[in-house]
Amino acid sequence: MPLTQQAKLLRVLESGHYEAVGSCKTEQSDLRLIAATNADFATLIQQGQFRQELYYCLNTLE
Repeated sequence: MPLTQQAKLLRVLESGHYEAVGSCKTEQSDLRLIAATNADFATLIQQGQFRQELYYCLNTLE
């Protein structure tokens, strides 16, 4: 996932709000995110390919 998309996902996960494309109003999100991967995030973070803030957020959400 590109870094720009990671930043947008992080913002929605933290704030719970998003603005749809072409819309002028902000909406509340009620989402659950389920993800699985075998990627080595420590390496991806060091290489600058994954945001450390998003990694932390995904690991701490319940």
